[in-house]
Amino acid sequence: MDVPGKRQVWRHTEIMNLSIKNVPEEVYEQIKQTAVEQRRSLNAQIVHLLATEAAEASRRRRIRDSRKELERFGARLPRMSSGARLIRADRERY
Repeated sequence: MDVPGKRQVWRHTEIMNLSIKNVPEEVYEQIKQTAVEQRRSLNAQIVHLLATEAAEASRRRRIRDSRKELERFGARLPRMSSGARLIRADRERY
C-alpha cells in the first residue's frame, strides 16, 4: 500500500536458479515456440510452466487431502438404515 510521504520498502524474495540438463530437442522446441506465441522469453515461459505445474500439484494435494478428510468424516457418521422400506411405503400410499 502506498502511503504519501512514506518511503516504500521492497521485500526481497529468494529467487532460485536452476540448470536444466538433457532436455529433449522436441520439448525445447515446443517450449520455445510457445514462448514466442505468448510473447515471453524462453526463461519466462519455463518459469510460467513450472509455476503452473506447482499450482496444479498443490491443487491435487488439496483435493486428495479433502477426499481423505471427507472419508474420515463419513466413517464417523452413524449407519443409516435402508430407505427401501420408506420408499415402498410411500409408493403404496398412491
